[in-house]
Amino acid sequence: MHHSKRLGIWAALATAVLGASLPWIRINPHAEMQLLTYISGMGSGLETYGFLVVPLVLVAFAGTVLEFPAISTGAFRASVGGALVALSLWFGWWTGYGVSGPLTVGSGVYVTVGGGLVLLVLERQAVSRFVPGSG
Repeated sequence: MHHSKRLGIWAALATAVLGASLPWIRINPHAEMQLLTYISGMGSGLETYGFLVVPLVLVAFAGTVLEFPAISTGAFRASVGGALVALSLWFGWWTGYGVSGPLTVGSGVYVTVGGGLVLLVLERQAVSRFVPGSG
């Protein structure tokens, strides 16, 4: 693996961990009503499903650094990137917060999605093997 690709993978994984530590839920400043209670996820995504991001990232990081055969493949890293994106988007859909209403999805969800997408782009060769007709 090239040094620049390895740095890109590390940056994507660090971005995902940063996203997990940022708030996944926030109060919509444009909503008519204001909440007076604290909901898990308003302080850190680790209070909600963001805690699942950290073990995924640690395993992918260990695979990249220690080069274990099973977890150092591009397909594994692509699946981690896909899981990060799916987990974040599922959280936004399942909670129903979305982008409007008194509560909205916080910046941590978007940063985690960004880290997962960068990981998918970096491992596009591994992903393309699963797409019919792509070579």
